Amino acid sequence: MTWRAATPHAVAARGDVALRLVRRLLAGRLDGLRGVVADNGWVVILGDPPPWCDGATFLGVVPEAPDLYLPTRRRWEVPAELLQRRILAMGRPEDAPLAWLDDALVPLGPARPLDRSALQALLEDAAPGRPALEPTP
Repeated sequence: MTWRAATPHAVAARGDVALRLVRRLLAGRLDGLRGVVADNGWVVILGDPPPWCDGATFLGVVPEAPDLYLPTRRRWEVPAELLQRRILAMGRPEDAPLAWLDDALVPLGPARPLDRSALQALLEDAAPGRPALEPTP
């Protein structure tokens, strides 16, 4: 039996897509949105619903694994509870929930309410070599 986290509750992006996402956020309302910029280059925004951004990865959860955000486009065969247990074991308890992206595990526990000045600073600091906003290959 396969399953997927069909309803998006977060959006993740990096590189140029992350810059587009931040610009989109600055142009709209931030109420109810939280976010985190991970050391591995991913920007993750949590919200119901999350903001739309072309090229971004949308993440959902299932009731059996509420501390695990998974790409909505992917189908899974392993039971959700087992997958969550295995992935959470890779991180620290204070990092939960976690987002499992294609090449990274992003702690969502540190996510904070979005702030326009912090988002603007991300854009202003976006330069080659900046880990959070490096262009995607």
